[in-house]
Amino acid sequence: MVADARNLESVGHALDILIYLAALGREAGVTDIANQFHIGKATAHRMVSTLKDRGFLEQNQETSKYRVGLRALEVGSAYLSQLELTQIAHPFMQEMVDRTHEKTNMGVIDKQDGTLVYVKFLDPENAVRVYSQLGGRTYLHATALGKAMLSRMSWTDVLELVNKKGLCPVTGNTITDADDLKRDLEETRLRGYSIDNEEHYAEVRCVAAPISNHSRETVAALSISGPSYRIPMDRIPELGKMVTEVANGISRRLGYT
Repeated sequence: MVADARNLESVGHALDILIYLAALGREAGVTDIANQFHIGKATAHRMVSTLKDRGFLEQNQETSKYRVGLRALEVGSAYLSQLELTQIAHPFMQEMVDRTHEKTNMGVIDKQDGTLVYVKFLDPENAVRVYSQLGGRTYLHATALGKAMLSRMSWTDVLELVNKKGLCPVTGNTITDADDLKRDLEETRLRGYSIDNEEHYAEVRCVAAPISNHSRETVAALSISGPSYRIPMDRIPELGKMVTEVANGISRRLGYT
């Protein structure tokens, strides 16, 4: 029983290390990892070596530091390929890109850590790209995608989620006050779509609407984003109507009535 408990603890630590390096976005050494998880260097070295042997981590031969490996990408890609939502959404998103010539994104909420996770995006051809990483995570309160989904929740549930990361300022326009966020979500609920007015990236605007499934559960959100000079405020109502209609189309395909 003791051996089983130790094995389970080791598996948990190994997965935590993988998640940590993925979120860190850069290489880390054994000492960094040991300090992060309050474990001995020998234990940390044994775990990263095991992850490396199985392809989940790669080691920089010059620095001896570790980064996420190709096998992790394979596992993540397998999840995304099996996610019915992204398959259903693809033609809808492509049509929206073709109509607007702007980037379209889809995100879901990870309720365990209160973050937005990007699960799909499509870029227009020959356009200024607005950066987002597949599988990347960010704050819910600073994005149109996050606010679109939060607008469908009770205020108690909203606070429970956003308090996990806090209302941190990402740009000078980010909402950092709970009362201001509550008003923003109420306005979002009334008009049917959310607005990110340079709150996540400076000089980038985004408009998003929630997606629901057959159980009337909000499972994702869809957005259009682009540079502020291409999405002035007077263009927001037009894009808001479009993204709402497309999000509703995806919802209907998921069985929502």
